[in-house]
Amino acid sequence: MKPKTTMKVMDFSHSFITFSIDSLKKQPLTVSHRPLITLNHSRKPIDCGLIVMSFSGKSSEQFLLVPSCKTEILAAREDIWTKPNADFILVFSKDKFLALKTYAFIG
Repeated sequence: MKPKTTMKVMDFSHSFITFSIDSLKKQPLTVSHRPLITLNHSRKPIDCGLIVMSFSGKSSEQFLLVPSCKTEILAAREDIWTKPNADFILVFSKDKFLALKTYAFIG
């Protein structure tokens, strides 16, 4: 009889990343317009996870990817989509993050 093994899995449907941006404390580097509100609490679902291990296997770091979302003007009553509009993607680890904005065209 084979020994039982277990595998750790992530429950993606119940997994989220939360963060806050307070432009009065520090102006975000990725804004494409002046925000209408100065404080934004964001809750994003986790799309996938990746563990990067060293060649020796002695160290590792987990990264989490947030699904792409469209850039918008928060708290706007109308015309919420930025022009030009971009896809916004976040990648997180325990102590690092990467924010990517991609546009349909250049110029």
